[in-house]
Amino acid sequence: MFFFNPHHSRNLAHGLAGLLATACLSIAIANSEPAIDPLPVPLTLGFAIAAGTGSTHPALLAAQAEEHVAEAELEDAESGYALESSVRLTAGWVQPNELALDQTHDDHSAHLNVRKVLYDFGVTGKKVSAAEGLITASKLEYEYTRQSQVVDITRHFFDVLLADLKYTWDNESMAMHYVQYDRIRERHGLQQVSDVELLQSENAYQSALSQRRASENMQRTSRALLAVAIDRPGELSIDLARPRLATAKLELNELDDLVAEAIRNNLEIQSSRHRENAARLELNAAQKRIRPTLDATVQLSQYTRLTPNRDDARARLNLVIPLNENGIQRSDIAEKRAEWLQTSAHLMQLETRLRNEVAQVWQSILQLRIRQQELEVAAARAELELDRARGEYELEIKTHLGDAMVNTSKVFYQKTKTDYELTLAWMQLYLMIGKNPEYLFTRGETSL
Repeated sequence: MFFFNPHHSRNLAHGLAGLLATACLSIAIANSEPAIDPLPVPLTLGFAIAAGTGSTHPALLAAQAEEHVAEAELEDAESGYALESSVRLTAGWVQPNELALDQTHDDHSAHLNVRKVLYDFGVTGKKVSAAEGLITASKLEYEYTRQSQVVDITRHFFDVLLADLKYTWDNESMAMHYVQYDRIRERHGLQQVSDVELLQSENAYQSALSQRRASENMQRTSRALLAVAIDRPGELSIDLARPRLATAKLELNELDDLVAEAIRNNLEIQSSRHRENAARLELNAAQKRIRPTLDATVQLSQYTRLTPNRDDARARLNLVIPLNENGIQRSDIAEKRAEWLQTSAHLMQLETRLRNEVAQVWQSILQLRIRQQELEVAAARAELELDRARGEYELEIKTHLGDAMVNTSKVFYQKTKTDYELTLAWMQLYLMIGKNPEYLFTRGETSL
């Protein structure tokens, strides 16, 4: 055992959104303090998942930044009907005409202007709906990222446990080869074995020793990768608690049913659908910009010089009807159409990829179940052989106790590896069909 020392207004909106996301990211990082309490011993999978799916994890911060960008898009869209107000102050000097009643020279004025769009024939409504769709898409993407992180953490957690088992196997193998080499070396000293047999035994021992060193390095490497996955880089866990697995009780539905459920409920697909719909609404809004706009304006004024043509207050309704479509509008429509086509193509690609991945995972589960059954029999046989070898050893009968111990460790490693691969396959399937992979550990579900 070893120890560790432990994108006019749209561009502006995009720019502000980017600054907002960056600011939020900076604040989150600044507020995140390094962990004070050490990792528990033994480290449990539940603790690892909780630590690795916190709001300060880089992967989740990036997903959260996308939501802030979408919120900024919504604020920009809602500003289409916002009340606009301004104050204009003018200071002037005049030389009045000799017929003017007011012969003063000061000509100062103050104006309060208020404007509000009353109706733009659906442009703002489409843009608001599109931005709301982007917010929903970002929330779905965040949850998908979090759940993906759960699967990734579990994979790294299992890698550590398997690395420990592999070390045990290789350590026993090395010990067995050393004992054999030591015996042959003694017999070689008595000239009972040849130089060739001695070198063969020494080579087998050195190979086993090299394999054990590689396994020991893998123990450290897997722990370092787990520490990064749970956002505790540098904190290497000495001992991990083996989780209880219940995948043997799960019932696997038919492939067509699972594919249909995945296409319907997968979080990544749902997010892509919202983005495709938002892009379509943005295109509709761009196409509506050559339609009329109705707005109301109010002006309140005060002057130092009173003249007949100056009004203290004005109120107007303005109907602006565009007569032609300019190049900027055509370019914007073309850009929005391209974005919609891109999101539509991306959605179709996701659906195709998801169908293939569900089929692959479904097939893997079937194969791993067969392999699991084979290894259960192999494990029972290895235990019997080990018991027999121990008995013969106690009776001082010629035995292969070392071989039996190594074989038992090998079969136990292979069986555990298959169990973990099956659990990860189920977690991947849960993620694909829109179910939280954590249900496998928290609710004990027994069917899909």
